[in-house]
Amino acid sequence: MGGSSLEGTAGLASIVIPAHNEEASIARLLGPLTAGAKPGEFEVIVVCNGCSDRTAETARSFGVQVAELAEPSKAAALAHGDSLAHHYPRLYVDADVELTASAVRALCAALDGDGVLATGPRREIALDQASPLVRAYYGVWSCLPQVRTGLFGRGVVAVSAAGHERTRALPSVMSDDLAMSEAFAPSERAVVDRAVVVIRPPRTLRDLVRRRIRVATGNTQLDQVGGRSEAAKTSWADLLRVVRTEPRVAAGVPVFVAVAVAARLASRRRVRSGDFSTWLRDDSSRRARRGAAPLPDVPPAVDILVAVVTYNSEDVVADLLKTLSDGLEGCSWQLVVADNDSRDQTLDVVKELRPDATIVETGRNAGYAAGINAAVAAGPPARSILILNPDNRLEPGSIAILRDRLDQPGVGIVVPRLLDSNRHLVRTLRREPNIRRALGDMLLSARLAGRFPAWSELVTDPRCYTEESSADWAAGPIVLVSRECFVACGGWDESFFLYSEETEFCLRARDRGYRLVLTPDAETVHLGGESSISPSLWALLVVNRVSLYRRTHSFAATSAFWLVTVAREASRLALRRPASRQALTALLVPGRARATVAEAARQSPDVDRRRALAQAATAKQPH
Repeated sequence: MGGSSLEGTAGLASIVIPAHNEEASIARLLGPLTAGAKPGEFEVIVVCNGCSDRTAETARSFGVQVAELAEPSKAAALAHGDSLAHHYPRLYVDADVELTASAVRALCAALDGDGVLATGPRREIALDQASPLVRAYYGVWSCLPQVRTGLFGRGVVAVSAAGHERTRALPSVMSDDLAMSEAFAPSERAVVDRAVVVIRPPRTLRDLVRRRIRVATGNTQLDQVGGRSEAAKTSWADLLRVVRTEPRVAAGVPVFVAVAVAARLASRRRVRSGDFSTWLRDDSSRRARRGAAPLPDVPPAVDILVAVVTYNSEDVVADLLKTLSDGLEGCSWQLVVADNDSRDQTLDVVKELRPDATIVETGRNAGYAAGINAAVAAGPPARSILILNPDNRLEPGSIAILRDRLDQPGVGIVVPRLLDSNRHLVRTLRREPNIRRALGDMLLSARLAGRFPAWSELVTDPRCYTEESSADWAAGPIVLVSRECFVACGGWDESFFLYSEETEFCLRARDRGYRLVLTPDAETVHLGGESSISPSLWALLVVNRVSLYRRTHSFAATSAFWLVTVAREASRLALRRPASRQALTALLVPGRARATVAEAARQSPDVDRRRALAQAATAKQPH
């Protein structure tokens, strides 16, 4: 990105990143940070301290400045990074968080007035891989008043030149972020909602306690030097207030108290011995989610990388390939086909019609998300990524319209107006799944519930498909994603074999500050619809909806969502819908959900049905 070069630019901000053995996680930070930055916009300094892995080599691959210290000391790394930095505002960023360039800009902009000397981003705590007890703990912790307003526990603090002068006199303590937060009066610090930082908490209760022992030790050290106010301490009154105002997390209070007490008791021995240097590190949060490998920070070679995932798609992929040139008119592009071990003539068709295409053979039916990530990794660097099902048909000039809309600030995902094989509108926009909307679907059906937005996940308002509209997510046979958004999200989550992967990606993008927009001027025809007739695919869709909900909600909330889902499928079974029988089995029988994934992986497409739909689409095509 050129962020480490100081020649010919004043730079917007200096970013100091202390890193100790962060090879596994630092790419998650530097990827989105550098992908969205303009040349010379940021001076990024990674200070590797006491590293015995490839942290320095990984950081250098992103074109940032790297300094190396032999001593494993965060305080020494921060001081050394400060001595190398040239600009204000100045940001101090932990190496294991995720932060975008747009978030940095928002933090810097908030320092410009109203006496604000220090800012921090809004936290997004990624609990998708955490245990239920860890989720319960953070549900309570994130509702505490001092946690909501303080700058600590965010992994990012930005200061102005005046704010930096304030922090230079701070003592060297373990709880450096709390000390920095306490150095400013509430009126001098601000949490910026437009800036989002992704924090990955410990995955297990044991790792959580280890982390909290370190925090308790650091807090006691800060108390000894008079650096922590009473307002920054958690009291029983705070917990009672949380129970009263946030009843949804009340069940987690016993977990919170137990962890806090255990950590405080374990920290006493360290305090008595004066051990304020042993860093109880949590490595569970540094393990990567099953997503895309970090993309290199290099200039884009084309406007659009076209990623098509195929699996026994011989009958439909030819018609897609024939529409690409007209559909992508006005764009520079490269086609990459990721094939999930097709046993028909899919690859022969691709090679014949698009000999310039890059073909990636995964060697197995790896799933849709894995295919997308493989295609993006194999393709050239591009400004954006067009993700296509093989049963799409592009309308002439449609993708240039999507590309132009993607250039607007804050937009990370753009989708077209989707039509079926009879050129009837397909309603693709969705709201985030929740219990009330699942209940509305069960009682009223998705279409009828759509008349009441609070009770419907499906967006049915016709105006949302004739005017430019935003939504939480959209059904994913075709999406155009900016490179910055793709990198910030770390690609698509491969733990979803099929279905809910687009929901998860869109919600993750939204939580990172990227909007999804439907542009009605662009249209695409999609054949699709196999999940509605295949029992195994329908069962997989239903099971994955519950799995996705479980990742970000408490045990109690997930149980309620599961019950509503079971009731819905049972009611459909009464209407003699065979697919619901298999979905109910997958929901109720232990181990059956995993078998459902295996069945879906073995299932071949309904070729006769797809050919009939393709013929219908051709017959309905306007001339």
